[in-house]
This record gives sequence, structure tokens and C-alpha cells, in this order.
Amino acid sequence: KAPQPVLAEPGSVLMADRAIQLGTELGWNLQVVASGQEWRRPDLLQNRAIPFIVPVTFPALPKLPDPSDWDAISLDLLRQWDWAPENPAVLRRAGVEIALTTHGLPDRKDFRKNLRAALDRGLSETDALAALTTVPARLCGLSGRLGSIESGALAHLTIVEGSYFDPAARVHTVWIDGVPHSMPSPKASARPADKPKAPEPPQPRLASAPGSTRS
Repeated sequence: KAPQPVLAEPGSVLMADRAIQLGTELGWNLQVVASGQEWRRPDLLQNRAIPFIVPVTFPALPKLPDPSDWDAISLDLLRQWDWAPENPAVLRRAGVEIALTTHGLPDRKDFRKNLRAALDRGLSETDALAALTTVPARLCGLSGRLGSIESGALAHLTIVEGSYFDPAARVHTVWIDGVPHSMPSPKASARPADKPKAPEPPQPRLASAPGSTRS
């Protein structure tokens, strides 16, 4: 039986290297939460047999109304914005096993959008699918029960109309323990607009001849 996992959240790629060295010396079953800065020194992580749990949190470019405002932005900050979506692919190219997580994501609705950005920056769909299914299940010691479709596994499934990696593809059904839960259709859930009322027919008016009166 594998020893109890030890999670480290170093906060930088240099501290991740030190955590791996310490974990190796102490014989820990170490798992590292990525800082998002691993692109700076991927050589320190080359072919390390330590899995990384990778948050899909990417900083957004600020809205600067005046072009001169960009003069106050440092080159290093620009590099962080540019490299953030490629960080999962950088780890895979270094031979590091990864699991993707919503940890640290302010709005979980952005997960698939950010995942799409990571795919556009070099992460393969095969690695992304494994990082969402089989790898997390194994890291949690639940291989054979979670992360795969097979006899004896828990029937937790997400059915998508199209590709899961397309942020615009609608989630159709979520299965939990073999019980399907259908997601409401946007058309069905939308409240139909009230039909405009037909204008009332004009009421007849009695006209009077000049000089006459109506009683």
C-alpha cells in the first residue's frame, strides 16, 4: 500500500525544486500544487517522478483605457500573462505528470474556457483528458473506481453536446452513481416573452352635424 500522500504548495518553481528534494530524502509520497511559475525553470523539473496538481487559473489582461498606461506594466508581468496558459504544456514537455484542478479559480464557470486556452498553447487533448480523469483518480488512490468507464467503477459521467474541450458545448447530462441528471435546455429554461396584446378596435363615434345637438 502506498504511503499517505503529502501535498506541498511551494509558491514558486525554486521552492518546488527544494520541496521535491526534501520529499525524496524523507521518502514522502509527494504531490506538488503548481504555482503557475514552472515555465520559468522547467529544467529543474525535468523528468521528476513527482506529480503536479495544476490550477487552471490564468491572469487576465487589465483594461487600460489609455495606451500610455502600458508603460507602467513591467516586462516580467507581461511575460506572466503570456506564459500562464502554456504552463500545463510546459510541465508535460518536461515529463511531469499533471492533474488539473479548479483550486484557486475565482469563478469555476471559467474552467473550460481556461482549459481551452491551455490546449491552444500546446497541451494535448489526450494529456488534458488524463489530467481530468485517470491521473486524479490514481493520486487519490481510487483507480478502478473513479476516472474510467469500466465494470465496477462508479458511474460518474458528464455528457456534453459536442466536445468537452469546446467551452461553448452545452453539458447535456451529469450522471452521479448511475443516476442521470439532465441539464435544463437554455431554450426550455428561458421564459417565453409575453405576447403583445392585440390593439382594441376603435369605438364608434357619433358625429353631429354642424349646428345640431345630440341628446
